[in-house]
Order: sequence, then structure tokens, then C-alpha cells
Amino acid sequence: MQDLQMELKQLRNKLDTAITELKKRGQHKAQAEHDYRVALAKEMTIQRTDGMPVTILSDICRGKEDIAKLKMERDIAE
Repeated sequence: MQDLQMELKQLRNKLDTAITELKKRGQHKAQAEHDYRVALAKEMTIQRTDGMPVTILSDICRGKEDIAKLKMERDIAE
């Protein structure tokens, strides 16, 4: 009976550790998504203000090095 209680305690500790790690990863993913979307929106606004046609705006902005890096970080976090 005591062995079962010890095993249960160990499993509960592992579960607590896993939950903590999932929370950290979820927060990191959300932050990466936020950073990417904000940077993309800013760049699209700048380019549109400068007169870039809407038809190519999305592709051009997503192809910029800093935006592409943020998207990669977002995808990695996912």
C-alpha cells in the first residue's frame, strides 16, 4: 500500500512539472504570435502609406527579413 502512495506522489510531481512547462510554452507561443502580428501590421501600414499596391502588400511584407524571422519564431513556438 505504501508503494502505491509513493508512486502516486511521484506521478503527481511529474504531472505538476508538466503543467508548469506547458504553461511556459503556451505563454511563449502567445508572445511570439503577438510579436509577429504587431510587426506585420506595422509594416503593412507603412508600405500602404508609401503607396504600395494592396495586391502585393501581403507578400512583400511577409518577405521582409525581420517579419520572416518573427514568423519563424512563432512557428517554432507552435
